[in-house]
Amino acid sequence: MVKTGILSRAVESKEENRGASVEEAKNLWQTAKTVDEKTNTNTAQTLEQLLDNLENQNLITSDEKNTIKETGKVTIGNKTIIFEKRAELESRIISMQDDIENETIYYIEVNFKNNSYDIYARNILEGKTADEMMDMFVESEKYYDSDYYEEKYPGREIDKDLVLEEYGVESLLELAQDDGFDTIEEFLIDWEAVKPEEFQSFEKVEGEITAPDGNIVQVNPYRNLKYKITEDATYTFLGETSDGLQAKTDVVVTIGNEFKLIGDNSFIFILVNGYNEKVDILEEYEPKCKVEGIEEELDLIPAIDGMGRITLRKVEGKIPSSGFINVYLTINGKKIEFSGEYELLY
Repeated sequence: MVKTGILSRAVESKEENRGASVEEAKNLWQTAKTVDEKTNTNTAQTLEQLLDNLENQNLITSDEKNTIKETGKVTIGNKTIIFEKRAELESRIISMQDDIENETIYYIEVNFKNNSYDIYARNILEGKTADEMMDMFVESEKYYDSDYYEEKYPGREIDKDLVLEEYGVESLLELAQDDGFDTIEEFLIDWEAVKPEEFQSFEKVEGEITAPDGNIVQVNPYRNLKYKITEDATYTFLGETSDGLQAKTDVVVTIGNEFKLIGDNSFIFILVNGYNEKVDILEEYEPKCKVEGIEEELDLIPAIDGMGRITLRKVEGKIPSSGFINVYLTINGKKIEFSGEYELLY
C-alpha cells in the first residue's frame, strides 16, 4: 500500500511538472505576441507551431493538442492552461409539426453559451425527475417571491407543500396543465423557473454565427439562430463575438434512426424514420402484435407485404375483424410500437 501511494504521488508530481512546463511555454508565447503587437512585427509562433513543438517535446499528447485547438485550453494535472480565450456556442435540436404537410420538421437552435434562457433551461431539465423539477420550482418561488410568502405565511418554511397550497393544486403537473402546458418542462421554461438567479448572473454575448450553409446571422443575447435539418450529418456552426472571440460547435444529428410506426389506414402499418421517410419493415425486426381480448401475441412476419408494410388482411382469420391492437417491432434493440383501433375493411 505504501509503494502504491509513493507511485501515485510520483505520477501526480510528473503531471504537475509537465503542466508547469506547458504553462511556461504558453506564457512566453503570449509575451512574444504582445511584443509583436506593440512593435508591429511578426516574430511569434502561430498557435499551431507552438503546439507542434510542445508535442515533439512530449509535453502534450496529440489528444491534448486537439483539445487546445478546439477549445483554446487544456487541463494537465490540476492546472487548466488557457492558450486563447474562446467563446462557447451551445445548441439543441427541436421539432415542429407542419400541420399542412402533416410531418415533423427538425431544427437546430444555436446561440452563444448562457445567452438563451430556453437552451440553458432545456439543457438543465434533460433527464430530470418530477421531484427534481418540483425542487427547482420551489427554489424559483423563493427567488422571485420570498417576501410575499413570508408576509402571507409567517413562520412557515417555503417548501413543496406550501407552494402547492399557494397555487391550490396537488402536483406541479396539475399546475402546468391548469396553465395550458402539456409538460412540466414547458411550464418551467415559460415561467423562467429553472435556476433563474444563476442565468441572470451570466454575462450575455453579442456577435454573429455562421451556419453550415454559410449564412451569417447577427445574434443578440435573446435570439437563437434556427437552422433547418435536412439529413443526418455533423453540422458545424462558427461564431465570433463583438469582441472578436472565436467559437465553434459541432452538432451531430441522427434523426434518421428515430423510427415510428404509423397507421396508414385501419389495417395497414408503415414504418418511417425521423424525416417521415418510409422504411421497409424487415423480417429481422420481428414484428408482432397483441389484440385486445386475445392473450397470445401474434407473429406478423407473414403480414409483411411486397411494399415493406404490415397488412393485417394477410393474417385474416387469426384476429377479429376489428378491435384495439398493439403492433410492435424491434430495431437496433429499441422497441417501436403503435397502439390504436383497427378494422379489416373490404
